[in-house]
Amino acid sequence: KSYLSDGMTDTDLIIENKVLTEGRDVDCERTDLRVPKSDPSQLTPIAICEPLPPPPTNEVLAWVSCMLFCWPIGLIAVIRSIRSHRAVVRKDFRQAEFEGEAARHFGVGAIVAGSLVYLLIGIFLLYSFIETNQAVDGEQGKKT
Repeated sequence: KSYLSDGMTDTDLIIENKVLTEGRDVDCERTDLRVPKSDPSQLTPIAICEPLPPPPTNEVLAWVSCMLFCWPIGLIAVIRSIRSHRAVVRKDFRQAEFEGEAARHFGVGAIVAGSLVYLLIGIFLLYSFIETNQAVDGEQGKKT
């Protein structure tokens, strides 16, 4: 009976409780001993492993930042999240992780930029409202 899961073979590289498969680390809960059929006197350590979940693509963050905050930067985040999703489908997890991180950075950048613009617009509107009220109060004072 082989303790290796998900089609892993005895030749997979086991390093410090991690197994490298398809360029992605796999978490290993424990290491057991395997008895080779050829020489039962030699025990070989093997790992009982589960593959890590795919990296996040940050699609929701990208779309929210694009639609609600700053669409030019958010659009870049959406494009990078789509690239990340396509890399996950191809099982290119390193590229997916790289594109997902870029999508997250651009998404956060879009939220920060959009928030700053909203803040400046709010300050401008508040200032305009105060100036308008002072001008109206000043005219009413002259009439009386």
